[in-house]
Amino acid sequence: MLPTSDCRTQDECRRYHDDLTNFLRKEKTITDLGHECISAISSLQLDLYDKQDKFAGYRRHGIKNGMSAMTTSPAENQVGRTKQSGVNAKVNLDKAMKVAMTRCQSNLSRKHADAHMELVLSNYASRCPTSKYVSTRGQALIDRYHDRSFNLKSAQTSTSKWITWNNYAVDSEDLRDSLSQSITQIMRVSRLELWQDGDGTWFVKCDCGKRENSGVPCDCYSRIAVNAGVPESEIIHLSMLDPIHLNTWETHYGTSGEIGRLLYRAQAKAFEDEHKGIRIPANTAQRLLQLNSSMYTPVRSHEDFPRVGPHTSTSDFREAQYMMSLKSCTKTDLQAYRSGTNATQDMTSDTNIIHGGVDGPLESTPFRGYGELSTRASRLLARAKDHNVSSTHTSASVRTCFNTPPSHGNESSTTAAPLYAESCLTTPVGKKWDNFQLK
Repeated sequence: MLPTSDCRTQDECRRYHDDLTNFLRKEKTITDLGHECISAISSLQLDLYDKQDKFAGYRRHGIKNGMSAMTTSPAENQVGRTKQSGVNAKVNLDKAMKVAMTRCQSNLSRKHADAHMELVLSNYASRCPTSKYVSTRGQALIDRYHDRSFNLKSAQTSTSKWITWNNYAVDSEDLRDSLSQSITQIMRVSRLELWQDGDGTWFVKCDCGKRENSGVPCDCYSRIAVNAGVPESEIIHLSMLDPIHLNTWETHYGTSGEIGRLLYRAQAKAFEDEHKGIRIPANTAQRLLQLNSSMYTPVRSHEDFPRVGPHTSTSDFREAQYMMSLKSCTKTDLQAYRSGTNATQDMTSDTNIIHGGVDGPLESTPFRGYGELSTRASRLLARAKDHNVSSTHTSASVRTCFNTPPSHGNESSTTAAPLYAESCLTTPVGKKWDNFQLK
């Protein structure tokens, strides 16, 4: 489910949820998938959405080195392999612990030996000057982001502020099947700002979160660095990277030697600079502040700003402004904008706002029925409002089942919506209603 991984804001998570709900309400979807499949999907959808404080991607957005973090215990990944070594429910605990610990020690020793081997090898797969000092994985991330930067459109909005975006999903022809094309694609604009802290150190702060997540400079920074004329050999500097990507990290961190002490200092500085952005040298900052770059073209001839970067037109910049005006912009919204129509959804509407928390009173939720509810459902709704019942389930889940569906042209929403509402009543959400103690 994309809301659990891809969304960067709560509005994007809500948009994924609303678009999937609208897709499940379509008459063609119900005909193709059937009621049982729709019920199972909606049950999983509501369960994940109501637990977004634990699973949603925006909750992890900006966490330091989140790309390398495990979502579950590291021991979980070793269960299958440990069983192959003879540990199972029939083995005594003392023998099972001995086998498991031996396996852990062998894995750590093998990883340490591989790190020492990598330390003496030369990485000829990259021309970046940092390839001699960075691990293979870290250098691959650097090269990937640098290559992706050439597909970005860019603009400079002030002396120290830029925006970057990628409209490839709209500009290119979608050759996927119709079902894959129905998946929501979020279109984002990243904002960058050059600033200086109290110590005089320069940073580029980007709200895409890739620097915090991966520990290497993002493609947005590479785009504006190339636009500013920064030499290719100076775009990436070791000070921009998190120390975990150094090839000496695995072999020397925690040791008592000089390299071990330097790694401790680098780690302390990395935690001190957390959430500040990408640390850049002073000469790179001065190049970014210069206004004589030939890569930019002013949008208005009599003003310095805004000005667009290479492969970016004035119409592209207006599209970026439109994307930033929405709380969450999708491929469908941008296609509608190009065709001269409005966005498909107004994310500021009251129906998309979650009223109350997990334990909030149900009466604070704007229930909106559609069609005729069953006698039991109508009685439960009426008694809940009369007795001010507090629910153990989020009010958004219940409201999703009974919201008035939007009209989609010639589509027969009159047929689709009651079927979808009935399928929701058979999900675990409906079972929770049966457990309410109403007196």
